[in-house]
Amino acid sequence: MGFYNDHIMFVAKVKPAIQRNWLAILTVATIIYGLVAWRAGNSRVVSIFGALGLFFISAWATKASLSSSQDIDNKRTERAWRYIGVGLLLWTIAVAYEGFAESILSMEIQVPSLVDLFRLAGSLALIFAFGSMPSSIYRGFGRIRDLLDLSLIILATLTLFWLIFFRSILMIGLSDPIPTFWAMVHGGFGVILIPLILYRVFQTSRTAEISSYLTFGAGILIVSVLSIVEGYQNLGEASDTFGWLQAGYIMGTSFFIYASNLYMGKMHGFLRGEQVLSLKRIKLRIDALLPMVLVYVVVGFLLLDWWLSGEIDRFAMQATIVMAALLVARQGAIIGQSELLRYAELVNATADMAFICDQEGRIILDNPSLREEIGTWSHEEFLPDLKEILVADLSLDALLSAASVSGWVGEVRFRRNDGSDFPASLSLIPIQNERDSKILYAATAHDLTTVKMREDDLKNALGKLADAQKELQS
Repeated sequence: MGFYNDHIMFVAKVKPAIQRNWLAILTVATIIYGLVAWRAGNSRVVSIFGALGLFFISAWATKASLSSSQDIDNKRTERAWRYIGVGLLLWTIAVAYEGFAESILSMEIQVPSLVDLFRLAGSLALIFAFGSMPSSIYRGFGRIRDLLDLSLIILATLTLFWLIFFRSILMIGLSDPIPTFWAMVHGGFGVILIPLILYRVFQTSRTAEISSYLTFGAGILIVSVLSIVEGYQNLGEASDTFGWLQAGYIMGTSFFIYASNLYMGKMHGFLRGEQVLSLKRIKLRIDALLPMVLVYVVVGFLLLDWWLSGEIDRFAMQATIVMAALLVARQGAIIGQSELLRYAELVNATADMAFICDQEGRIILDNPSLREEIGTWSHEEFLPDLKEILVADLSLDALLSAASVSGWVGEVRFRRNDGSDFPASLSLIPIQNERDSKILYAATAHDLTTVKMREDDLKNALGKLADAQKELQS
């Protein structure tokens, strides 16, 4: 019994220490494995051990990201983290298939194979995840600019990867185009993710998000570099650093686990308060300059390649033309955004409630005053139908039908999230939707709670005055 109690006490002391320092322990274990693999060469036992370790870490990273998505309140952020989990799950399936086939069955995997397809699908899921992350800077009118910036970043990075890696392999005749594509595609999509993650770092203001994105980006950088090295080795039919590659993949994947825990606040970040403050001061400039800088780098590299080789690359030239068109569209979006933001700030700053709804009563746009009064949603979440928050003498259909002719003004009651309601004056004005023939309704509402209270106070005072007058007459 004493031995059992001692064992329980030992586990209770050791387990928290392991949970706090698991990344350091994993780093030491990975380095030891890399040294053993380097000394043992391509030993089958070492290979099996490394394959199992990589599968375990990949599965752990998948579980951590999917678990994080379940605890996020924001719908768009939850969906983005769910896609991160899906991408890591597809990578885990590729790792499991490759490890079982090569390390256990000693099979040679042909290119392309299911491993390549799962890796490609996982990379695309991760690109979509970080591309769809909600921005704390661009909301509403800025989403078009955000989409253009993402397109420029992806196209510019893809063009640079083509010029630096893919085209160089084809020019020296190391391999044919199809084997080269499948050998380098995983590293190429990883390289696209790095500026995409950096772009999101400068679009957030939360310390946990900044630390999480930077950590995830560090893991992507490690995995991408190793994928490019492995691709060159596969094309050159060399695998002298197999053990070190496995150790590197394990280390890079462990960063994904750490990033998920950082995002949910389960671990302390590595950024101090003053460092986050510095990032906040420069994030708007970096956020605006990053797409343009990447495009200028592509143009400069294309001109340098043209000067050295004497011929211009057609793919890079076409991509540059497309990026130039996107830059023009981006500048137009910036001008339109600055004009629209003035009106948006005016509406958002007013104390009256304002919203726009469609013919079915679905609220498609609102201002902060409405959210504060109702107490229901944040700006990224879906808004409820008007019938859920509006109480009037007329039915909603009759109210909107009357408003569709020349507008409607009257007194209604708004229902709060906690079940209470309050009186308000509502004005509905019909507006034409430019995208189709349906009518939208612009609404403004003013809380009458204070007015009603003053009216009740006045009625009570008049009642007391009448009673006093009757008393005096008596």
